[in-house]
Amino acid sequence: MVLYNWLGALKKDYPQGYWPLFLCESISRYAFWAIQSLLVLHLIQNLNFSQSTAYEFIGAYIALSYAMTFIGGIIGDKLIGYSPALIIGIITLIVGSILVMANSILYLLGFSFLIVGVGIIIPNISRYIGALYDQQQSLNRNRGFSIFYLASNLGGICGPLIAGVINSYFGWKPAIISIIILYTSWLLYFLATFGNDLKVINVSFKKMISTLTLLICLTALLFALMRFQFLVNKFLTLSILTAFTYVILNLKNEQSKNLSDFILIGISLFIALLFFTFEFQILSSLLIFSKDFVNTNIFGYQIPVTSLVGIEPFCVILAIPLINKYINQNNMGSNCFSKLLTALFLLGCSFTVFFIATSYFEHTQIKLNLAWIVIGIAFMAVGEVMLMPPLLTLISEKAPSNLKSTFFGILYITISLSGYLAGVVAQMTDKISSHTNTITGFNETYLAVAMICLGVSLIMFIVKIFFRIII
Repeated sequence: MVLYNWLGALKKDYPQGYWPLFLCESISRYAFWAIQSLLVLHLIQNLNFSQSTAYEFIGAYIALSYAMTFIGGIIGDKLIGYSPALIIGIITLIVGSILVMANSILYLLGFSFLIVGVGIIIPNISRYIGALYDQQQSLNRNRGFSIFYLASNLGGICGPLIAGVINSYFGWKPAIISIIILYTSWLLYFLATFGNDLKVINVSFKKMISTLTLLICLTALLFALMRFQFLVNKFLTLSILTAFTYVILNLKNEQSKNLSDFILIGISLFIALLFFTFEFQILSSLLIFSKDFVNTNIFGYQIPVTSLVGIEPFCVILAIPLINKYINQNNMGSNCFSKLLTALFLLGCSFTVFFIATSYFEHTQIKLNLAWIVIGIAFMAVGEVMLMPPLLTLISEKAPSNLKSTFFGILYITISLSGYLAGVVAQMTDKISSHTNTITGFNETYLAVAMICLGVSLIMFIVKIFFRIII
């Protein structure tokens, strides 16, 4: 009875269609992270890639997936709408998942389909969630995006875990088949339940043909880029310039209020760029730091250093309901910009912990307790919860109605750029160390990151209070 009442409350508190989209996000993140976690071994063991070539391939796959969200946003905004785009994205992902099981050149075509599918899904599912809420439901909208963000992290944990076990016992193909089964089951359920709400009748034949032609051309282009990966950096630069030029041209006739909203979104995207550039150190320099200077032995068992990556999404899942409760109790639902600044401040606290840890090791030369890393990552995770749901809410509310999916796409292009800049920051730890000693590179870099995050957040807080900006 308690479970029944709890499920009834969930259904009542969230708009119709929310939980199927929550499930779709979980499945898509399960698939994305499952493939990422298994790809290195598959490329090296099954396709005879060298280690460096495999790293280059994975980097291209991730960067292009995020960069393609801009095109996916345009498809949802200007061509067929967000709900039909979601269905086309799922179908594209199913086709791509089937093709990546091939050992021939078809696997490249499969990854091209996957990149297109991810690029369509990410902006349009966020747009779909935003459309479920009325403009007057700002607090509910923020809560909805917060719980929706939990779906991403559930998928991020389950993908490497479940698909990893399947891969260990049965191999690459059965692991990919699990993804195909999940995608297909969700698609059949959604079409059977919400097929009448897709508004396909509003999509003209001309726009549908234009969309299919665009997708074919994109797949061919991505196939070439995955084959010749040295072109990826040039493509990313062109994509970013094109995205911002496109938005500026579309905003030239907007009213001044919308232009101020655009400036607010631009500042928020800059905060996100800083945040993810530094947070992505958890995938690079922080892993190397943990491997060399942290004792990962717990109760006599040596934890693989790569497992530390799972701490962050786990902490995110724990933090989401606690932060939502705090926000509801303190009526902070509509104060999105303050949450973004708080997120950057918390990231500064995270790197302050890492700086103190490196300083402690520098003076004692004793391997650090794992608690240092856990505490630092916990600050980082709470910061991410304070960043992403409010940022998604802000875009959903403030972006022009004809550019909402496009703005969601630009958010993920920003994250793609953060991934590149994160590599630059990680290289600083090695460059500094090459002139002094190994720990000094981490020490000085993490201090600089902490000062940037804390400084920018405090300055923006002061400016916000001084001008009495209530956003």
